[in-house]
Amino acid sequence: MVRLAVKTRITIVAPKVRFELFNSIEAYSQFEPLYELWCDYFSTLVNGSNGQLDARMLKADYHGCLLMIVEAANPAQVGICGIVTRETRQTFMLITKQDRLLTIPKQDTIFQFALEGKIYLLFGNAF
Repeated sequence: MVRLAVKTRITIVAPKVRFELFNSIEAYSQFEPLYELWCDYFSTLVNGSNGQLDARMLKADYHGCLLMIVEAANPAQVGICGIVTRETRQTFMLITKQDRLLTIPKQDTIFQFALEGKIYLLFGNAF
């Protein structure tokens, strides 16, 4: 009986905590410093690639990357641009300049980002 009460309490509290964390994200401007850090990180990654950039790009951390959707299964998503706030195995969560949080599936989506005058394409099916 005691274990059931503890289990119930955990289920009630856990969604509340997730909700509070989710609502603490207020503005695109909060993620601009993260984007600057990501640019430094990716520049270092590219400079040390020694011809193996493709493999490194698949394993790179994209939190903070400014991504634009070039092609998607959902045509309404094409052209969306935002900073990656969260990445899962199947999705990117982006925050747009309009302070909208969007979850974009990687499957059947092509992403693009620019860094140091070069344009990079990420094929979502490759992840």
